[in-house]
Amino acid sequence: MKFLLIGHPCVDEIHTSGGEIIKSWGGIYYTLAAMEHAARLEDTIVPIFPIGKDEEAAFRARLAPYKHLDLSALQVVDAPTNKMQLFYKDGSESGQRDEHCACVLPPIEYDAIRIHMRDSHFVFINMVSGFEITLDTLRKIRSAGRRPHVFIYLDVHAMVLGDLVPNGPRKFKQIKEWENWVMNVDGIQMNENEVKYFSRSEKSLVDFAATFHNIQVIVITRGEKGTSLYIRDAIKGVEINEIFSRLDIPPVTLGQPRDSTGCGDVFGGAFIMHYAWTRHAVLAAQFASYVAAAKSMLPGSEDIDKLRDYITQYPIFQ
Repeated sequence: MKFLLIGHPCVDEIHTSGGEIIKSWGGIYYTLAAMEHAARLEDTIVPIFPIGKDEEAAFRARLAPYKHLDLSALQVVDAPTNKMQLFYKDGSESGQRDEHCACVLPPIEYDAIRIHMRDSHFVFINMVSGFEITLDTLRKIRSAGRRPHVFIYLDVHAMVLGDLVPNGPRKFKQIKEWENWVMNVDGIQMNENEVKYFSRSEKSLVDFAATFHNIQVIVITRGEKGTSLYIRDAIKGVEINEIFSRLDIPPVTLGQPRDSTGCGDVFGGAFIMHYAWTRHAVLAAQFASYVAAAKSMLPGSEDIDKLRDYITQYPIFQ
């Protein structure tokens, strides 16, 4: 299968609550690595995003060992690559954080995506910076992917963060046109805090999704509390409305968590790769929870390729 991955790469500077500073690739790289290590032999992943000249050589070198990537859509730009400072404050790297980012890469225009839509099966849009694509671009992706149908999956992520603040954290904001984003995707992911700013509540999101036939699954990640799935026409689960049922996936613990940075991005990448082959949201979420738990034990992304070792131990890969 062919997967398009849209998002912004960045260089993370993670400030732990214990005073440690970890520098590593972040942003869309977490999703890319998870997809690479969960890919099957015939899968191709096409990253569609800009990379600044300042980091291009290092980024290409980091991706060189990956065998499922087609880098033909990588766009080299004069703008600097996103530099993200993440500050954890609560005594645990699994808690809330402040995000500082002085500048972001330019948005991804539809012209850079169009040619790759022709034979793609899945499009994963991860709004790592929140500025990756506009609603108009999403509508064009949706239109191009109707025949044959392309499954579009959106991770809301930083869409709910406001404008850049050079010397301070970005603040949460309400999304005014959230219904229009939902109308143009097949699956959507966010954490339980992000949903408050995206659609105000899970109930309003699920009720609105029930009015459109395209939405198949809504994923709400809850960190240490697990994950909730809202699945269209689910046979088992708690009925939320006449269309969707809720199923809760328990958390996975593989050891002492060290760093939650990128866990949501890894979850999304693992989920979409599993779902693409099984079309079974529960099994995909169980697998994604396992892979995200493995990432939580790895500080930053320097050892992210160890995910492959965990994945090969998962029953579906044996």
